[in-house]
Amino acid sequence: VLFYLSGLTCTDENFMMKSGIQSVCHKHNIRKMFSFRKATKRRQKRGKQWIRCYTKSAKTLDKLSETSCFGGKLSQFSHYSNVCNNPMKFSVYQTQKAMNAPSPVLFYLSGLTCTDENFMMKSGIQSVCHKHNITIISPDTSPRDTGIEEDDSWDVGTGAGFYVDAVTKKWKNHFQMYSYITEELIDVIDLNFDVTASRGIFGHSMGGHGALVIGLKSQLFNSISAFSPICNPIQVPWGQKAFKEYLGEDKELWKVLRLLMTNSKHK
Repeated sequence: VLFYLSGLTCTDENFMMKSGIQSVCHKHNIRKMFSFRKATKRRQKRGKQWIRCYTKSAKTLDKLSETSCFGGKLSQFSHYSNVCNNPMKFSVYQTQKAMNAPSPVLFYLSGLTCTDENFMMKSGIQSVCHKHNITIISPDTSPRDTGIEEDDSWDVGTGAGFYVDAVTKKWKNHFQMYSYITEELIDVIDLNFDVTASRGIFGHSMGGHGALVIGLKSQLFNSISAFSPICNPIQVPWGQKAFKEYLGEDKELWKVLRLLMTNSKHK
């Protein structure tokens, strides 16, 4: 991480917009860079490379619940997502050690129809985290209550975000789950919880596919694994249905999310 202090008359934007520093950060894997103006933090985008300058919303969490578990705490939070233009929820389990010292962190992506709570409430993962001192994060599977008119489908829309960035008019303003995980949620966790740079991602079914694609494409995670993942959704009717809804008729866009091609074509 680098902190840059500008000169007289400058704002936080001058250096970020004019210097071309993003190419250097990309080359040397400097993932976070701050430029200050009266303690204001912003995120800038130049070309295709992101320089992570945290927004105020990344630090604003609303705690919805907290429960003691295996000596640690299981909590649910809500925050406003600038990526999804909507409030988003996630659940987090911290061991007792993790509340006092940095710990590795795992991100779990749930399957179709799930919320951020299913895995945390039913899996018993807390005992494993307690044993190995791991913080675990479970985000919701989609934005909710967006105002988008939806039908009764269980495999598209609410609870079925597929961890992709939608491009179709109906969904693109809110359903940006790939970017939410890779560009926002990681920052939210880094800012608000004492975690190390050792980061892993895993999931089940739809979430398994999401974990594998996100992990392989973004290269932001030290470990990637999945339980019964969807391996090739563009070859099955319900996968074709979802991708048509989110990505449109252009099947070349679908291939980006075809897991069997990801490692070779999208390193």
